[in-house]
Amino acid sequence: MEKQKLVEELLSCAEDDWLALWMIAGDVDAELDSDDPEQTREATIDVVRELLKRGLRAGDSPVNGDCLHFSAWANQDPDAIAAYIRREWQQRGEPPGWDDAPWFAAPAFVLRGCN
Repeated sequence: MEKQKLVEELLSCAEDDWLALWMIAGDVDAELDSDDPEQTREATIDVVRELLKRGLRAGDSPVNGDCLHFSAWANQDPDAIAAYIRREWQQRGEPPGWDDAPWFAAPAFVLRGCN
């Protein structure tokens, strides 16, 4: 897997939209083409760490009823977010889905509420 190329592609996507963990995991899985779920999980976490280091913010799903907004988490520590993802993924026993946090946004897309 070419991690830096994938990170650049995801950062480019984040310039126009929010990214969900399931999207990142799907891209990583496609790049790895592996049958090892642990490898996919750990590679996804590695990509997420890099995205956070490059400025994306982790937070809750931007879909909230009739409005769209992104609420960044107070703790943006890559190690804490990686531990959260690993714990939740292991508890689920499968890759993240639509409703699973975190989602990611470029600073320009971090909004604090609905208008």
